[in-house]
Amino acid sequence: MARSAALAALFQHPASTAQRHYEICRAYFLEQQPAEEVAERFQLRVASIRSLVRDFAQHPNLDQLFGRAPPTARPSPKRDAIRDRACELRRQGQTLEAIRSQLEAEGHPVSESYLFRLLHDAGLAPKGQRCRAQPQPGEHARDGALVPAVADVQHLDLSNGRQFATQVAGVRPSLDVNFLRSYATGIHPCCP
Repeated sequence: MARSAALAALFQHPASTAQRHYEICRAYFLEQQPAEEVAERFQLRVASIRSLVRDFAQHPNLDQLFGRAPPTARPSPKRDAIRDRACELRRQGQTLEAIRSQLEAEGHPVSESYLFRLLHDAGLAPKGQRCRAQPQPGEHARDGALVPAVADVQHLDLSNGRQFATQVAGVRPSLDVNFLRSYATGIHPCCP
């Protein structure tokens, strides 16, 4: 196996904290470099080097430098209660805003982003889909405009000879009365 400067640099400038601590202790104890030189080499303060080597000298265990404690989920009854209640409300069809308001009324103030992450982790809020309440007709939209009443296509009278003018994106489309009638009844001629 060939030696290279790139491989040597991995030991001179360790990327992981555990390896960095090992190299500091090795330089101080094995190579017997003074704390000032080790601090300069690893771009740390002398006090940090002394603290690290003191802690290692008190408990000289190499496994503590390289061993990682497995991550454990600490129990949090409050967080679990908030998650369970939020999921319950979401399954009932509540919007993110309504859930947040309900939780706040129940004494659990949470941010919208935290609530979204909880619901997303539970698979109840797909990424990129926020659950904001849609303003109803007669209410004001976020930009301040009044939301108009929605036309109900079931009440549209398209008996022969009747027509209405409309404009979509600057174009006046030609509407087929039979297509609109079939659309209103839910039977689409293009989709058998």
